[in-house]
Amino acid sequence: MPSVAQSSNKGFYTKALTYKAENNISKKTTSQKAEVSGSLVEAGYKKNNTSASVKMGGAGASVGSTTGAEAYVVKYEGSTSKKIGNTTVKVGGEASLASVGVKATVKITKSGIKIGGSISAGVGLGFNFEISR
Repeated sequence: MPSVAQSSNKGFYTKALTYKAENNISKKTTSQKAEVSGSLVEAGYKKNNTSASVKMGGAGASVGSTTGAEAYVVKYEGSTSKKIGNTTVKVGGEASLASVGVKATVKITKSGIKIGGSISAGVGLGFNFEISR
């Protein structure tokens, strides 16, 4: 996700004025995705299989395997993954304050499954779970 200002050190990072805009809709296949999102400030940690972040002043909307919209003053996200044999299991969650929105994720492919969702009205909670090969 591009940022106007960015810094990182030993897995820790900070970003200012982040934004993302994607459009990948194909009529020849069942694949479709459109997404717009952004935040004023983001700080976090990402190293190996673990990530955690806090975002302030953000909003987003998406259509595709993840569909929904949200706006928040503060949002916390975290996830971790573990490789078991040739399969990777990823579990994550999110919490938001002064927020409104709903989103759902369902994606089933030959290589795995991804499900998740969140709902917020003042305070929000969400989860995601992914198994892939």
